[in-house]
Amino acid sequence: MTSTLRPSTSSLPAHPAPPPFGEPRAQRLPRDRSLLRGAVLASPLAWAIDLTLSYGFIRHMAVHGSRLPHWIIATAALTVIVAAGAFCWRAFHAISDSASSAPGTTEAGPTAPDDVIRSSDRTLAGWGLGLASFCGLLVLGQAYVGLVLTPNELSRIQKGNGSLRVCAAPDNLPFSNVAGEGWENAVAQRLAASLSLPLENVWVAPGPGWLRRSLKAGLCDVVLDMIPQSAPVATSRPYFRTGYAFVSRRDDGPPLHSFDDPRLRHWRVAAPLVGDGDEAGASPAMLALARRGLVDNIRGFPVLGHSPAEISAAFGRGEVDAAVLVGPVAAYVARTAPQALVVSAAPPNDGDLPLAFDIAVAVRPGDRERLRALDDALARERSVIEGILARFGVPRFEKA
Repeated sequence: MTSTLRPSTSSLPAHPAPPPFGEPRAQRLPRDRSLLRGAVLASPLAWAIDLTLSYGFIRHMAVHGSRLPHWIIATAALTVIVAAGAFCWRAFHAISDSASSAPGTTEAGPTAPDDVIRSSDRTLAGWGLGLASFCGLLVLGQAYVGLVLTPNELSRIQKGNGSLRVCAAPDNLPFSNVAGEGWENAVAQRLAASLSLPLENVWVAPGPGWLRRSLKAGLCDVVLDMIPQSAPVATSRPYFRTGYAFVSRRDDGPPLHSFDDPRLRHWRVAAPLVGDGDEAGASPAMLALARRGLVDNIRGFPVLGHSPAEISAAFGRGEVDAAVLVGPVAAYVARTAPQALVVSAAPPNDGDLPLAFDIAVAVRPGDRERLRALDDALARERSVIEGILARFGVPRFEKA
């Protein structure tokens, strides 16, 4: 007779007793205090970042007409806030469930410290949930302001309250001045009359970043002398084509017509600098002269400001013998110099170097309605504008 051996129950390991204070805190993710604190702080941090970036995106919309960057940051902020709120909600209920299932003892018993900890964590989770809800509402409000109200307000402002707002330099003849003596002033007045709108001149001092400080900043709606594709703006159909022109003394023989004229090897030649101050560089006219080894003959003058008057005075003092200038400036120098000067068109290009260019009206990107109206006005006033340019002696080139 065989007998079955049974292991003694005394030899089996005893099942570990549940911890007297519930499951250890480190084993429950929602009850991890460091993560909980991070979730509580995430919501106001996401809101603060969204608030900080919103201003920049509103300016981006004003310049580029795009709402995509604002959508992206608002969506990202809401995602972080919703995730933080969900974590705090889960933590709040997990702590509450743990507290209700834990064995109770007297206040003097061993569970009292853990009850205090649970209560503290539950309060922290509640604060996190409240902050997430509040910050979520703030982000939604900012998104509404930035994506709905602000573009509408920008559209209202950019329409100029029923006027044609033109940015111009206050003392930059022959283009414009406060007294309205420049050819741009005359063209602006004609366009405003054609559109049946009052003209509002916005004076912006010349210097680095002029376009950014004027049209792109929303100070005005129109700039009248823009070379198409030279800047991130929308431009009308070109209303004339000009380029560089030679200026020389009438007593010095026939007008100049080529950069290869042998007289240029002995003459001091005024030419415009591109840019301003330390950022000034060589203009296409300077490059054409430099290709012929005439660098030492060049006398550079800034494009903006009082340089046309300074060039006229330099002719009078005998400091320069000729000049290669943009067409409108060349005509102004010849008209204001103390001695008789003659203007002659330079070649439209020097090999691969373009020396002639179209001139158009510029508006902000996305301002299509205004651009169509300006194109129509330019077509209606074509003959009048050509008369204005002829009156100011602006050299005009035919399209190649």
